[in-house]
Parts: sequence; structure tokens; C-alpha cells
Amino acid sequence: MITPEYREYDRRVDEFFAEEEYGKALELLSEMKNLFPGELHGTLFYMLACYEKLGEIDHMVHIIEEALEKNIFFPINDGFFGEALKSHSAYPGLNKRCLAMRDAAQNETQPEHKVFLPDNYDPGKKYPLFIVLHGDGEDLDFMAEFWKPHFHTGSGMIALYLQSGKVYGFNTYFWTGDFDNARREIRMALETVSREYNVDTDNIFIGGFSGGSMAALSAVLNADIPVRGYIGLCPVDKGFLSDDMLNNRPFNLKAVILKGEQGGDREIGSIPDFLERSGIDCRLETNRGFGHWFPDDLEMKINRAMEFILSDES
Repeated sequence: MITPEYREYDRRVDEFFAEEEYGKALELLSEMKNLFPGELHGTLFYMLACYEKLGEIDHMVHIIEEALEKNIFFPINDGFFGEALKSHSAYPGLNKRCLAMRDAAQNETQPEHKVFLPDNYDPGKKYPLFIVLHGDGEDLDFMAEFWKPHFHTGSGMIALYLQSGKVYGFNTYFWTGDFDNARREIRMALETVSREYNVDTDNIFIGGFSGGSMAALSAVLNADIPVRGYIGLCPVDKGFLSDDMLNNRPFNLKAVILKGEQGGDREIGSIPDFLERSGIDCRLETNRGFGHWFPDDLEMKINRAMEFILSDES
């Protein structure tokens, strides 16, 4: 469990990063390496991001080498780390080692899920279900820290948090590399939980953050699961929508997309138009003061989204 002290440091690093004060962010991150050895992966990841912004590729190489010595690996072939790193002479060897560690981790990884029940759960009563998907490069525990289970269990729902079986980096996972597989994992988890708990199959909802919101939407539009509503936080239009999906939806549903104020319109691209063409009643809401991240008032926004989804309003 990540401590409040670490989160406070992390918040201050976020502020420096947003202000492009990468040197100050790195000073704090250096402190964090010593203060929070159990969170070394996250600290080193953020240091890589800072050095990439500064164009200090040699320092990036040193961080990756330090991580590998501690059996921590990063997806350095991902575009997130920039293209300059790939031109460094050390890159081929480092990437080979990272990929080998990723493949070894993948061989031991399966999809996971956690179920959170409302207070006084009664197995003789049917309950609505909300399925929550983490973002790419995260895990379900990280997701539950920001998109909290009580957002749903507090209103009498079962909350089902899924973790992809696809390895992204050290103890992190992703959905968007294979949408067919993502939909299969969502469907299997729903089938398993529906056998174990008394789920009201007429009241299933799904949502997620970033890559998770995209995988959730892919499942909805391909009619893999019978959902009544969808809430997407910061989905990105990366070509995962196709006209083949337009005739797949045999049920009525509503959707709410929560987009960042900073870059949100660019990220969501054609998604709202596509939902409109598919006949889905979609509402957009802007997270003021935020970009591609969880807004501080997420609980209120989710409650408001659910009111819209459950109402006769359009």
C-alpha cells in the first residue's frame, strides 16, 4: 500500500513536472529514492520522464541500468520514452534485457480481479454491478486508489476491478495492445463473478481510465457484454473504433466521457461522433484544471454520470 507520505511527495513532483520545473522534480525524486525504497519503480519511472524532457539521454541510460540491477524493467521501446533514447548506443542491449524480463513476467501472469461488496450484502438479493478497468501501465490496486470502490458500493452496487493479463512493465499491465484479448478477459471475469455473486444482469455498467476506458468501450461496442451504461475517463482516439461496430449493439445504453481540460478534445478525437452515429446517448464533461488524469472531484462526477445514465433524460 502506497503511504500518504509518498503520495504527498508524488503530488509535489507532479506540480513541478506540470510547471516544466524538471530539475526541481528530480531533486525531490532523489529524496524519494532513499525515503521510499519500496516505491522505487515509480520513482525511477518518473526520473526517466524528467530526463527525457530535459534531453539528458545518458542519465536515462543510467536509470534504466540501475533499475535492471534491481530486477525492475521498463517498456523502453514504447514511444512514451521518446525516440532519442533509441539512438543511444546502449539502447539495443538495454531493450533486449527489458524485453527478456517482460517475457519472463508474462509467462507467469494471468488476468486478475477483485470484488468489492456493498455493506450488508445479501446473497439472496440481486445487485447492480460496475466493472472498473485500470489505465495502461497501471494495476487494479492503483486504480482503486483513485477510482475508489465506495464510489459504487456506497450506492448499493457490486464493484468489480479488473487487471489485465498483459504485462506492460514491472508490476504494471495494459489493455490496448490487443483489444480482442481485452474483451475476452472482461467477458470471462464477468462470467466468473456472475456465478459467484447475485448480479442483476439488467443493470451492468462499465468504465475505466485511459487505456482501460478504451478497452471498456471496445467491449461495449462489440456487444461482448450487456451493459446499461459506460463512463470513460480520458479515452484516447487511437483507431480502435470501426464501422463494423455500428450494427453490433443490440441494447440501449448511455455513455458519459470525462475529458481533461488540457488536451482533452484532441485526445477523444472522433469518439463522441462515433457514439452518436451508433445511436448511443453520450454526454461530455470537462475536468477543469486537469489533463490526462483523475480529477479531485471524480466521485461527484461519477455520481452525476450515473444519475444521467439511470434517468430518462437525454
